[in-house]
Amino acid sequence: GRTPLGIYARLANAQPVADLALHVLVSDERHVPPGAPDHNFSKMLPMLDALGVDESRRMYPRTELALEEAADGYELALREFLRGGRITLAILGLGADGHLASLFNAADIQAGEGQYAIAIRREPGPHRISVTREVLTRAERIVFIVAGPDKREIVAKAGSDTAGVVA
Repeated sequence: GRTPLGIYARLANAQPVADLALHVLVSDERHVPPGAPDHNFSKMLPMLDALGVDESRRMYPRTELALEEAADGYELALREFLRGGRITLAILGLGADGHLASLFNAADIQAGEGQYAIAIRREPGPHRISVTREVLTRAERIVFIVAGPDKREIVAKAGSDTAGVVA
């Protein structure tokens, strides 16, 4: 989404050096070609390059592949990483409709049970690849970046009733 773009730019301009143990995992991605305006990972590249995060420590769905193939590949990569790796910090946005990652409803959450990544079909599109609740609940800390008046009601509801909160 657009919400973290200012943070990405500030980090890229500050040019801190990331710890060599830092791995960056993308929580969700639109199934659009890399470099497309809606491609989340492409928006992160200047920041990751400035931080010195090596390609081997960047995990994201390969959207140049077919949707199911991209989700299956990300599933395998996440499983391999989480055998020994930890998610110490998750930074998540919040959609204007209340979705986290690309988990839009209870059916998406249920479809991801026992999995780490799934394909989410959206009509009219774009389709998505998303981590699942299984991955989000492994995060030791979660920070939400939320901006815009259209999200005020969702945030108020989440603060008073956590029954609908995914992670």
